[in-house]
Amino acid sequence: MENYSALNLPFDATSDEIRSAYFDAARKHHPDANNGEDNGRRFIEVQQAYDVLSNPNRRAAYDRTLPAAAKTPPEVKVSVSFSRTTLHKSEKPQMIYALLEVECLKTSGSDKLPPAHVCIILDHSSSMRGERLDMVRSNILQLLHKMKPTDVISIITFSDRAEVLIPPTVVADVKRPESQLYGIGPGGATEIFQGLELGFEVFRRFAGRSNFLKHLILITDGQTYGDEERCYELAERSNSEGISINALGIGHEWNDVFLDRLASFSGGKSIYIRNKEDLAQFIEQKIQTLSVNYARKTELHLELPNDIHLTDAFRIFPDGNPLEVLSPIQLGVLDYGRKTSVILEFKIDRLPVERTIGEIARGKILFEVPTKSIPIERLFINLERPVQE
Repeated sequence: MENYSALNLPFDATSDEIRSAYFDAARKHHPDANNGEDNGRRFIEVQQAYDVLSNPNRRAAYDRTLPAAAKTPPEVKVSVSFSRTTLHKSEKPQMIYALLEVECLKTSGSDKLPPAHVCIILDHSSSMRGERLDMVRSNILQLLHKMKPTDVISIITFSDRAEVLIPPTVVADVKRPESQLYGIGPGGATEIFQGLELGFEVFRRFAGRSNFLKHLILITDGQTYGDEERCYELAERSNSEGISINALGIGHEWNDVFLDRLASFSGGKSIYIRNKEDLAQFIEQKIQTLSVNYARKTELHLELPNDIHLTDAFRIFPDGNPLEVLSPIQLGVLDYGRKTSVILEFKIDRLPVERTIGEIARGKILFEVPTKSIPIERLFINLERPVQE
């Protein structure tokens, strides 16, 4: 494995970032700490990468062996605008809003687009009988017909237990999808964790090429009971693997708060599906998205002064969706030639009279570009406003 990728680092990583990434990766992959497959191999890769990158001479020699494309700066621009031109010196709380725009300056070339792995997690509990299940079947077939032949599809069905209907298969090699889909019958209760867990395992087992864009689509018409926290934990794990979750709620019985939060952990979105036209529109948009993704797993890392708090975050483009105010904030995918726009709400507890510049936050935006040999890229940001009486 390439040394920067082994530590999940950008090419221009600082010595402090290298040290911090090494300790994080060593804890994660040490055989004594985690008994998963390949941990011994991954731990050795992490150690070897650190030995090279932590030594300035060895790092310089290694960098000379890399292709020029690996060392090019990100073709991404970040801009910030504020709701106020200045802050006020005050012992009282005040609010300020920031519009953060992350724009990809690169246009796509169809011959360079990475393939996608789409995993559909389909609720087939008793409440999905009849028109709802028929609607989903026909739209999944539409999705299959419009995906690229090199893309990969997998389908999981769940109620109170989960099964693999179609294992990860290159779209060009999928046989008899109609008979498989129409063989699904309704029955059982809704336990969303069962479906999500199996879907996550399918992604893990199907390593494929590392540059696959990974999309998980959860389709359900009901609520899950008692396993919400486990679903959230799994969504966080999925995000660390670069898996984007989109949650589709059919009808009126599903829990919108739960699905909103579930999707937000990976920078995905939740959608209310009222009828077959809504579902068809989502499928069409998803196909377009598969063709224009430049970067996945776009994250906003912020450090705030003690008297400032990030109280809310909302993505307004390309898909409106609330975002979890956690560190890091998951912004979702970044598309070729397009912006991702996010509104951030900050509460400032107090601004002492001696301050002339109000630092609101500083940090960085990390994103992963599957087509690059060193996929991790990073841009620094600094949010501040002048302070007046």
